[in-house]
Formats: sequence, structure tokens, C-alpha cells
Amino acid sequence: MTTFFFSMNDADCSSGCRWQICPQRYLSELRKRDGLRNILTLFGERSCLSPAQGRVPRTGDLIILYAKDLQDLEAMIDAGDIFDGLKKILVVADPAGVDDRKYHMLAPRYITHAGRNIAELEAVIRKMKKYVH
Repeated sequence: MTTFFFSMNDADCSSGCRWQICPQRYLSELRKRDGLRNILTLFGERSCLSPAQGRVPRTGDLIILYAKDLQDLEAMIDAGDIFDGLKKILVVADPAGVDDRKYHMLAPRYITHAGRNIAELEAVIRKMKKYVH
């Protein structure tokens, strides 16, 4: 099973940029974890499901959907059928939160907030990939 990271934008850096609110930095934090170094990236703004690495998600692959805000979440929902057949994890970065009823429209197996402990997400990914400690 290949793991992908999808965000509508590759970066949203400003002077106050932190890993919890920037897709690129969040991905970098994930890649620091054992077993997660090979996450492939997909960015909606540049290439909707056409990664630079040449790999396209297949049925059964794991995809981490990173939604910066409600606008990103709605864009992912609108394109939802491109995620069909994939095991989805949704990471929501908006500190104000988003209408949680919308989260489930993507049918994720796990939902978390970008500000939460990233070790929790790592454990979920490992379990989904059937890694055993």
C-alpha cells in the first residue's frame, strides 16, 4: 500500500507559518517519522492526482487529505469521486474548525486536527498499513 498526501495548495507560508497550518511543513513533520518517509505528494492546485513522482493512487492506497479551511474541504468534497477506493485520512488545519457534518462527506476512516499530537496520526497510519511494533 502506497501512502499519498493531498492538499489543495502546496504551501501557504507567511511570517507566522507553523507546521500545524502549512501543508508542506505538516508533510515534512510526517516524513520525519519512521516508516513515513516515502509519502508521495499530490497537490490540487498544480496537478490533480498527477504526482511528480509518476505514481497515481490505486484502489486500496492510503491518502492523507489536508484541508486548510472550509474552502479546501468543499473543493475536496466536490472532487470526491477521485478519492473513491482509497483509504482516506482527513487532517483539518482551520483553528476555528469547520462544520464537522461536512467531514463525513469524504468518508474518511480517521479525522484529526492539524494542531493535535502528530504521533496519534502516525499510530493510525501504521495501523492502517498494518505496521506492528
